[in-house]
Amino acid sequence: MSLDHGQVRPLFDKAPAHGECIEVAPGILWTRFPLPFRLNHVNVYLIEDGDGYAIFDTGMGTEVTQRQWETMAGDVLAGQRVTRVFASHFHMDHIGCAGWLCNRFNAPLWTGKVTYLYNSFFFDRPAVLDQDEFRAYFRKQGMTADQTHAITTEGHDFGKLIGRLPNSYRRIVPGETLVIGERRFEVLAGEGHAPEQLMLYARDDKLLLVGDQVLTRISPNVAVSAMGPDDDPLGLFMDSLRDLKTRVDHDVMVLPGHHLPFTGLHQRCDELIAHHEDRCHEVLEACARSDASLTDLVDVLFAHVTDTQQFNFAFGETHAHVNYLLRRTALREVPDSYGVRRFRTA
Repeated sequence: MSLDHGQVRPLFDKAPAHGECIEVAPGILWTRFPLPFRLNHVNVYLIEDGDGYAIFDTGMGTEVTQRQWETMAGDVLAGQRVTRVFASHFHMDHIGCAGWLCNRFNAPLWTGKVTYLYNSFFFDRPAVLDQDEFRAYFRKQGMTADQTHAITTEGHDFGKLIGRLPNSYRRIVPGETLVIGERRFEVLAGEGHAPEQLMLYARDDKLLLVGDQVLTRISPNVAVSAMGPDDDPLGLFMDSLRDLKTRVDHDVMVLPGHHLPFTGLHQRCDELIAHHEDRCHEVLEACARSDASLTDLVDVLFAHVTDTQQFNFAFGETHAHVNYLLRRTALREVPDSYGVRRFRTA
C-alpha cells in the first residue's frame, strides 16, 4: 500500500500480544511488556546483531517483566546471544529491567551518561523528595498539606520499579555512529521528556527508534522536577522536535516506545508543538482572569486527575508550561500574602 508520508498513519493494524514478536523490518522484532498504569504497555525492540540480538529498552524492573523475558529466552531468543542492552532514557518502563537483563544474559548496558547517573542516584536515594525543603516547596506552589504529603511519598513510588544497574556501562554519545548487525545507526538526542533521550536513526533503511520523544496518541509527559524548579523542559522539547525534523527524513518508519509504529514524523512533530502552544494559551487565559498558583493551573489543564501518580505527572507538566511562559515573559509572578507563588499575564 502506498502511504502519504506527510500524514501520521500507523503501519500495523494491531500490536503484538505480550511476549509475542512482530517483524517490523528485516532483522528488527517488536514486542510489548505490560505496565500497571493507564498507559498499559511499553514497546521493546530486538535488533539482529551478528550472532544474537541487541535489545532496545527493557520494560520495568518487576517479576512480571522478568517472567516474560524468561518466556522469550526459551522462544525467540532460544539459541541466541543477547549482545547488548540499550536504554533510551531513565524512565522505569525503559530501563527498569536493564540490570536484571544484563545479568541474566551476561550482556553489557549501553546508554547515555545522564541516564546512567540519574538512575544510580535514585536507586540509592528512593525517598529523596520526602524532606522538609521539598515539602515547603510544594506548599509554596499552592498544594494542601494532604497533597504535599502524597506527592512527596507515594507520588514517587516509581523508583521501586527500577532494578540496580550494572556497575559499569558503555556510554552512548549523541553524534556517534553505531553498527548493529548490518545497519549503521546515527545516535540522536532529544530533550524535554527526559534529559538526553537517545534515539537511533538508520538513515539508509529509513528507520528511527525514537523512544518516547515522539508518540502518536498522546504527548510525552514534559515536566519540571522539584530538584530543578527553574528548568525549561517544554522549551527544550519543542526545540528538539524542530531539530529532529531537520535531521531525519520525513518518510521514515518510526518505532516509538508506546502505541503503534507509524509514518508521518514531521507532521507529528508539528502536532505536538501546536498542542503545547494551545496549552500555553489556556494557561494565559486562566491567569488573565485571576492570579493563579501552579496547583490552581493543574485544574485548568488536567481537570480529571484522580490519583496521586497522575497528579504528580499533571503538576510537573503544568509547571513546565508556566516556566516556559515565564522564560518568555508572557507571565509574571505576583506577591501573595500567604507565601504562595501566583502568576498573572505580563
